[in-house]
Amino acid sequence: MARIDSTEALLYGKVVDEQGAPVPEALVVCLPNPDPWISGSRRTELKADAEGAFMIREKNSPTLHISTSAPGYYTGEKSSDIFSFADLPESLPASIRKEMPPPDRTTLSAPAVFILRRMGNREPLMARSKSGVMTETQEYQIGSGKSHRVDVRYHVDPEVVRESEREGVVPAWRVDISVPGGGVLLARKVDFADLSSFTAPESGYEPVIRITNGGETENAVFKRDLEPEFFVRFSDGTFARLETRFSYSAKRPFAVVRSWFNPSGSRATEFDPTLQIDLPEEE
Repeated sequence: MARIDSTEALLYGKVVDEQGAPVPEALVVCLPNPDPWISGSRRTELKADAEGAFMIREKNSPTLHISTSAPGYYTGEKSSDIFSFADLPESLPASIRKEMPPPDRTTLSAPAVFILRRMGNREPLMARSKSGVMTETQEYQIGSGKSHRVDVRYHVDPEVVRESEREGVVPAWRVDISVPGGGVLLARKVDFADLSSFTAPESGYEPVIRITNGGETENAVFKRDLEPEFFVRFSDGTFARLETRFSYSAKRPFAVVRSWFNPSGSRATEFDPTLQIDLPEEE
């Protein structure tokens, strides 16, 4: 049997979208024998053909890590994978060999399949991300104008905090989200399979939305983390999408606010990094 370090890796692959259609000229990145502790490891890049197909042959490569991507597509769990090509040592007991997966074998007619999700209506957006300790009142700049901001008010009763620390539980707390002169709307979680989830609604916005971390019952269990998503409409008729995370801590409550702002007035908020609008220089 050949030594493991002399194993040749041969992989046939194909890149398709969620409907099974080929993704032509998708970028394929190959890392032979990937080791997260070693920098400067071997790396091979190539492009799939017009039918999304590719072939990789690497010497001395018992394993390959393959990742795929393409402009206008999302990556995901099925856009990358790790493959093993080394034969199992014959010295291993049969009982162990039986439980271990065999080497990966692909052919031109039966390739490994990698799936990318096609993006929908993409427009230039301004993307921001801000994180830090929550104060009672916090302002988040979303767009480029003075009116393009979101205000967050965090509230928890100090007396309740002291009592909950003694009992080792999370107290009731809340955040109020508002847009000066505009409105905010609680959104459902983005579903990459449903491109309409990136489109801001035309109506239904409220001046303030309150997010609480638990129910109103006497024995309610209060959550430490909240991760609501929002659409916001500003006073000039522009829109943005927000993903947030608010985390309770008696001493250092924390917030993360990510936003995608469309300055055109369109309600499209699906983000393509290749169309990102640069932030103002003063930032």
